Amino acid sequence: SPDGSRLAFQSTAPGPWNLYWKPIDGSAEAQPLLSASTQLAASWPNAASSLLPGTLPTLSGANPQFPMSWTSDGSMLAFHERKPSGERDIWVVAPTSDPTPFLLTPFDERSPRFSPDGKWLAYVSNESGRDEVYVQPFPGPGPKWLISTDGGIDPVWSRDGRELFYRQGEQMM
Repeated sequence: SPDGSRLAFQSTAPGPWNLYWKPIDGSAEAQPLLSASTQLAASWPNAASSLLPGTLPTLSGANPQFPMSWTSDGSMLAFHERKPSGERDIWVVAPTSDPTPFLLTPFDERSPRFSPDGKWLAYVSNESGRDEVYVQPFPGPGPKWLISTDGGIDPVWSRDGRELFYRQGEQMM
């Protein structure tokens, strides 16, 4: 967490894939970060076929989820979930609330990173045919902006949020 008091992680113990958090000082056991209703939801491939207009998909807990970035105030965590087909989608969750999808597409989106002011989310997507770094307003709406020009991975914001760094091959951009 931004204040350094808790660690978010994924685990399959004691059951299906889930996100947990735990105090760094060991003062308490790990607690599920996702709500119980999320853990019991139908799996994404089955749920997608029955979605009604205006409804949001839910996580199943059957696929691995990877915590990636907290907002600076610790109120929201961005993570990606790997689908059975291998692609990843980006979700956000407030602790003990149901997660909300941020990007659900047939492409592979991953490595979400909140800007220091929490108004932008940088991420990697292969929608162009190669990995590129994009930025979108958070929570939206708004268009995405392509940041990298010849491929990119691992976006990281500067502390003041005025710069976005990423890797392109062996180079830091």
